[in-house]
Amino acid sequence: MFAVTTKKESDEESRSYPVGSFVGDHECHPREEIISMTENITPTNPKTETADSIQVDHPAAQALPAAQTEFAQKTSSLLISYEDQLNEIRDDNAIEDTPYSEVLTDVQKSEIINTRKQEASEQACRETLLGYEQAIAEAAEKAQEHAESLREALFGMGEGGSAALAQAVRASESQLLQMLDVANLTGDTNIAKAAFAAAWVRGDAPMAVRRYLEANPDAEGLLRLYERAPKAD
Repeated sequence: MFAVTTKKESDEESRSYPVGSFVGDHECHPREEIISMTENITPTNPKTETADSIQVDHPAAQALPAAQTEFAQKTSSLLISYEDQLNEIRDDNAIEDTPYSEVLTDVQKSEIINTRKQEASEQACRETLLGYEQAIAEAAEKAQEHAESLREALFGMGEGGSAALAQAVRASESQLLQMLDVANLTGDTNIAKAAFAAAWVRGDAPMAVRRYLEANPDAEGLLRLYERAPKAD
């Protein structure tokens, strides 16, 4: 049985509970929730240098902007799809043809339509938020891959790198500078990267870091990106 309400009461109820306003016992506003979730995973700081402002011609540096663009496109597509679904729900005022449809009062028909719209809007909201959560998970995974690509580009060494690194971690700054001179003379990137890695991690050999970055211009941009990239817990 349907509860009988006056037209005025029905109108007031519709105004109090617009389509798409609630999911379960709490409000559902995908746009606001998506913005909130975005702020949680990518805190904004107007003084922080953006990835786009760091120009580095290296594949490891291009992966994150591409992932950010893909993420923004997915977010926009989800919201547009959600708004389109709500418009379709709002415009659907048909009553299903059943043996009882002709005996329903206008109030009962209105209740049926409003209930259907409410359920459909709740489902659309849930699906939109689920899609966004999946997009966040994918973006986080790609961000980790990006950080790993940057680490490999900056510090990855080939065969023989372990020996050079073992020497570098115990070397003074003057010895690290000598290692960089030798690497520059011989073209041995393992020695150069070992000296650079030790100097950068230890933080007590700024001249060695500077000399390496001067000899490898792309490394400075990669390093700035790596310092800002999300790291695995």
